Amino acid sequence: MVYGALLAIVQLLYPRGVFGDLISALRNFVKQE
Repeated sequence: MVYGALLAIVQLLYPRGVFGDLISALRNFVKQE
């Protein structure tokens, strides 16, 4: 999925940061799709 690729890139750029919680929320949302 495109979103999965984007999340993977974001995790590489910001493995730990302000977007950490947002990334987790997005991953959970994608898994539900």
